[in-house]
Amino acid sequence: MNGTEAPRLLKRSSPQPGPLRRPTVSFAVRVGLIAATIALAVVTVGTVSLTPRVDQSFFFGEDDPQLEEDRKIYQIFPYQSQIIVNVVGDLTSAAYLRRVAALTEALVRHPEVLSAKSLTHGPEDLEDAFESAFWRRLLVGPGETSSNILVVLASDDSPRAIAKIESTVDASHAPGFEPIVAGVPYMIEAIRRRLLEDLRVFTGSAVAVFGIVLFFVFRSPSIVIGSLTASAAAACLTLLASDALGIEIGILTANLVTLVFVPTIPHLVYVTYNWRQAV
Repeated sequence: MNGTEAPRLLKRSSPQPGPLRRPTVSFAVRVGLIAATIALAVVTVGTVSLTPRVDQSFFFGEDDPQLEEDRKIYQIFPYQSQIIVNVVGDLTSAAYLRRVAALTEALVRHPEVLSAKSLTHGPEDLEDAFESAFWRRLLVGPGETSSNILVVLASDDSPRAIAKIESTVDASHAPGFEPIVAGVPYMIEAIRRRLLEDLRVFTGSAVAVFGIVLFFVFRSPSIVIGSLTASAAAACLTLLASDALGIEIGILTANLVTLVFVPTIPHLVYVTYNWRQAV
């Protein structure tokens, strides 16, 4: 090598970054996460009441003056839940009165029923029911075209009692004898049932619709299962946290599962899409 020549330095090429590798999750980990979510769902169903809480203060605020007055009255005269069974028909008909008597006796036989008053159970006779201001106001409908059966519940378990009363009333239906169940406890139970049904329908629909959409977008069963699992875990944790804080399921939170499940999906789609684009 000529001394006048400067030593030739070999340039080391810096290593070029290779393509990012898509992170992989073992099959055992995936199964473990799904199993953990299922266990979380079982714990949630077993500890958190998913039945919406609807009581007689449902239509009023806790500080409503009328509600306060009712509470004072209930302290003096203990409140008993009442169900009204209204039956349209000819009140003077012997067949009508026989059916009213049979229905009244069938209702009284339920352990959840304390007593039942009707045209055949309470007044001395039909004439007493029409002439007595007390019985007429309670039992005879407007225009004398219907009569009432007043059922006093002895049990605090209104859902079970109302279910039995409905079954008995439905079995008594006959041509010209169509009883209808009414009353505050019945309306509360009807609202509770509707809210619970909405909870099931909306949650099931959300799972089905978003599952189909995710599969259509990503064409990956793993992503669909993972997204639904993450959303289910978020919903279960929200319910457990609400229960721990003493927040009960009510009319405004009956669809809490859906409200948590649905917003989680778009975030998962956004993160998953960016992740797939990056790798």
